[in-house]
Amino acid sequence: MDAQKIAQYNLNFQKTVFESGYHAVCLLQDQTEKAVNTMMEQMPWIPDAGKKATEDAVTAFKNMRNDYKKAVDDGFRRLEESFSAK
Repeated sequence: MDAQKIAQYNLNFQKTVFESGYHAVCLLQDQTEKAVNTMMEQMPWIPDAGKKATEDAVTAFKNMRNDYKKAVDDGFRRLEESFSAK
């Protein structure tokens, strides 16, 4: 097996590991969001400003999560292009 095939194999492995980990984090964050929303609905004494702050934090986390995924995907794409160019 030549070095390029080994490098490509390792890249595919790392990409798969990242995808699996990212998917697990997304599931955890989404489930936590559901739990927090349910809890907020059952607590009428929490002011609207607190609920809004929680919603804003969830939105920010999702945006950061998506931006991180895009950056990693771009890095993998660049690596794949560099291997295919050789």
